[in-house]
Amino acid sequence: MIVVGCFSWSCFMVLQGITLKSYPAELAMTAWICLLATVEGAIVALLMERIPHF
Repeated sequence: MIVVGCFSWSCFMVLQGITLKSYPAELAMTAWICLLATVEGAIVALLMERIPHF
């Protein structure tokens, strides 16, 4: 899990660097990342609450 987490974070940083070259509005991109992470977290939380635990 640690290796997967480190690999995912490094891929995210590389993609963010590439994106910043073509989309220079850093603050707007950060806002989008936070918004999408919030939506994704809410969806996961709702799904986990709906799934019955055995």
